[in-house]
Amino acid sequence: MTIPHYKIVEIGGKNLVVFYPQFKDDEGYKIIDLENRFPIELKNEEEYKMFLEAIITSEGAIKEGLKTLADLVDEMSLLAKGPKGDTRFMWVKYADDDKGSGMSDNPDGKKYIGMAFNKDVETPSDDPSDYKWVKYVADYEGLEIGGRNLLPNSEKIVVNKGLERINLTTHIKKGSDLIISGNYRVLEGNPQALSIRIRDIDGNHVDAGIRNIAVNDTGTAHFDVVFENVSDDIYQIILYSDESSPNDNIVEYSLVSLYRSNVPMDWSPAPEDFYELIDNVDKAHVGLSNVQNYGIASQSQAENGTSNNAYMTPLRTKQAIEKLSPNYVIDTEIGEDYILKKYSDGTFELKGHVKRTESLTTEINNTYRTGNLIDELIPIMDDSFKLIYSNAWIMNGRTNTFLAMSSAGNPLSDKAIRYRIMGNNTSPDEDVEFIIGYEAYGTWS
Repeated sequence: MTIPHYKIVEIGGKNLVVFYPQFKDDEGYKIIDLENRFPIELKNEEEYKMFLEAIITSEGAIKEGLKTLADLVDEMSLLAKGPKGDTRFMWVKYADDDKGSGMSDNPDGKKYIGMAFNKDVETPSDDPSDYKWVKYVADYEGLEIGGRNLLPNSEKIVVNKGLERINLTTHIKKGSDLIISGNYRVLEGNPQALSIRIRDIDGNHVDAGIRNIAVNDTGTAHFDVVFENVSDDIYQIILYSDESSPNDNIVEYSLVSLYRSNVPMDWSPAPEDFYELIDNVDKAHVGLSNVQNYGIASQSQAENGTSNNAYMTPLRTKQAIEKLSPNYVIDTEIGEDYILKKYSDGTFELKGHVKRTESLTTEINNTYRTGNLIDELIPIMDDSFKLIYSNAWIMNGRTNTFLAMSSAGNPLSDKAIRYRIMGNNTSPDEDVEFIIGYEAYGTWS
């Protein structure tokens, strides 16, 4: 049985295990994505090429660099070209540039991958010229922007006659750019300049790690200081109230930020500030210091009002109202000219008005009135309402007029009011505007 050789190759941020046969007449290739543990069976050279081309298509951010990998594929007839018994090997290295500078077996921090195929020995060469180099990590030349503030508790920092050390929430790697921004205000003293310094993991000075800020006449201003290509990993910054320490000045720094960047950005709190607040939340932080540790009231306690050491929920409040209130409104319908209320005991109340323009032209005993009028009680015409009582009156209209029952019947089942408008006028009166108020009571089901 032939045991296939393999290499682990990182392409586009993915670690791929490439299994390939030792001999030309062995069948099959296999590639496993380490992240998903999913094997891809490749039966021949064409499928192997198609697989690499698929990687090129899917990795848009590094597409240009991976096209060179496709050119390397064209140079391969097979990973193993030799006859049976002639084993061939593939070499993979990583570097900082296309010349193979800083060549390493470790891809961390490297932007270029180098490949060499069909080699006679398994141990990779240390000569960069033996490899073809391809840039496979996307970056933006000359611009590095980090997305979060790395200084905790940096909204206000008072430096009292000396210095304040601040540890970064995450360290800055060697070779990176960083920018420190903020505002200063001199509270006491007369410093000519302030100083900001960066330190390594042990709190020691790093090369080119000092920036001084000239203090203006007002003693307050904004500042941005940039450290490019830092010479060591950075774990700490120091804010001074003068160029040296100790001194007699007190300086307030505010809205201080440190970003992986070389361009200024707006201040925002470090995410760790929020984590600390969340971790330390207790009832005092949310204004609950005086809230007693009571339980929820039972239905009996809510309805009978027998306890003073239990809290009411919306459900318990509803149950108490239903128990303690003999009758309460459960539904209200409001129209343009009426209000209809339905009560818990099965009764209803309807109040409203109608507007009419009528003429008082029918003479009776030397006065004039209207003919028979009718207004249906539209909101309760549904069969679920039963009318028990109704009444009507003149709310506005002609002076010294009143309502009287019409000569026609007015049965409750009709759910209407029938009436005449009677006046004391001794001559006909036409087109008089009236507002008729009404009320009605009954039951609903």
